[in-house]
Amino acid sequence: MTLLTERPPTARTSAEVELTGLAKRYGGTVAVDDLSLTVPAGEFVALLGPSGCGKSTTLRILAGLEQPDRGQVLLSGTDVTAVPAHRRDIHTVFQSYALFPHLSVADNVAFPLRQRGVSRPDIRGRVADALALVQLPAAGDQPVTSLSGGQQQRVALARAIVDRPSVLLLDEPLSALDRSLRQAMQVELRLLQQNLGVTTVLVTHDQEEALSLADRIVIMSDGRAEQVGTAEEVYDHPASLFVARFVGEQNEISGIVNSHGKLQHADVVVGAPTIAEPGPALALIRPEHIRVGLDLSSPADVNNIDGIVRGVSIAGISSVVLVHCRGLTLLARVPRDGRPLPHVGDQVRCSWDPAHVRIFPTPEGA
Repeated sequence: MTLLTERPPTARTSAEVELTGLAKRYGGTVAVDDLSLTVPAGEFVALLGPSGCGKSTTLRILAGLEQPDRGQVLLSGTDVTAVPAHRRDIHTVFQSYALFPHLSVADNVAFPLRQRGVSRPDIRGRVADALALVQLPAAGDQPVTSLSGGQQQRVALARAIVDRPSVLLLDEPLSALDRSLRQAMQVELRLLQQNLGVTTVLVTHDQEEALSLADRIVIMSDGRAEQVGTAEEVYDHPASLFVARFVGEQNEISGIVNSHGKLQHADVVVGAPTIAEPGPALALIRPEHIRVGLDLSSPADVNNIDGIVRGVSIAGISSVVLVHCRGLTLLARVPRDGRPLPHVGDQVRCSWDPAHVRIFPTPEGA
């Protein structure tokens, strides 16, 4: 993997993006429902959510490819809601790349400049700069169809930035790449965005991609923003049960919150940093916060329970331990740092710190 270090040509001023009260329906289906969002100039924001949550429709409205039923799109304070896509200072990189197969790499990159009537000498210089930025300085004369998927993605990025837009939109641009190439491209994409200083909005269904790339993440559900925050905020401090379940893995323990604000489930009592309201609730603990120990000498109390190991497997930098605990099944991710691992059939104690517990109320009977 080669990191992008070259400074780009001077870009246009990045624009602040403001979406106010956006709404869009397709027949009886609500795609976007009263969505408001501000993206400061130069920020990288990711729209993340399940299929049908409205993230792609929001991006298309911002690009000018769809008209909202209600609401406004503003760029640096200017209302562009009714401005057609080709007149907005916004470029989009699509999942399919949308390259012209009959053109060379350089001609693909030069296309938006020719549409604007830029002179040939300027076109040659800008295309060379853009291709150098995406680490394809010698590919200009090649047919675009001769390139690999990763190289074609770079060409699509070069075409999007060659015109120095004030806003860059990314519609799941890395989803067609294999995992190792996708991870390498994530690093390069982030460095490229930082070098350009361009306001960027990414649509993705890949949580790892959103968490690693974006300054802020918008978690969407049913056309609305469930939570807007940094990667740390949405991962460690989810604002709702939906966000907690959607982002990352969770162990779920259902039960009743007692008068002391702790959740009771059969033989385990779960405490959290704050006192929960009495009633039916769900406690969530991430697998990396579950400790698995062989010492059973002390009596079990709050935030720990005994069980039997039913599975141990290697998962990259961590080991996954599956423990059956009196009707509960807990998943623990243990760092592979040389510490001894339990074996299948071992009796163990699972424990966790209350600081890593989130308790959410649930409807009666859910």
